[in-house]
Amino acid sequence: MKLIIKIVLLFILAIIIAAVSSYGPGHVILFIGEYRLDLSFATLLVIILVVYIILHYASMFFGGVYNIPGGIRQRRHNMALIKSRNYFNLAATNYFKNEYQSAYNNALKSISQNVLVSDKFPVLLLAIDAINLMNDDDKKTLIRLNKLLTKFPTNEEKSYVRDEMIKINKTRNNRLYTEFLAKL
Repeated sequence: MKLIIKIVLLFILAIIIAAVSSYGPGHVILFIGEYRLDLSFATLLVIILVVYIILHYASMFFGGVYNIPGGIRQRRHNMALIKSRNYFNLAATNYFKNEYQSAYNNALKSISQNVLVSDKFPVLLLAIDAINLMNDDDKKTLIRLNKLLTKFPTNEEKSYVRDEMIKINKTRNNRLYTEFLAKL
């Protein structure tokens, strides 16, 4: 629709220019310093149009060049998100194959790659369940829980995880969830 409006406006502009120039060639004299430039009206309009087009595309080019760092940052974020999801898929696959150590390791990699806490949380639950099913002694279990805890460095992340864990602990009442909550 915008394209149709632009084309119609361009035709109207062309009709106006043709109507104005039909009464005579129209001379335009430009004085620049001590120089004098004689142009016809149509030539001046063409020059103005060409200068406008050049400035328009130059501004688009330099706007794109200045936006390159933001584009690179966005691309890195997207690639990290893809890696994180791939590790999460691998962790879930290993979990359902009863390969809990591999599930735990891939869950840790997924949490490390992820930026958003809300995306980290399902992976955290998978990792805690994998720890629970590994049947290690308490010392190894605590080491693994502490390693998971270091993946949430800020207080904002910890409070989000704590709130979500409290909700889940009400329904599951798991010993490891309770220990993890106590460490938060």
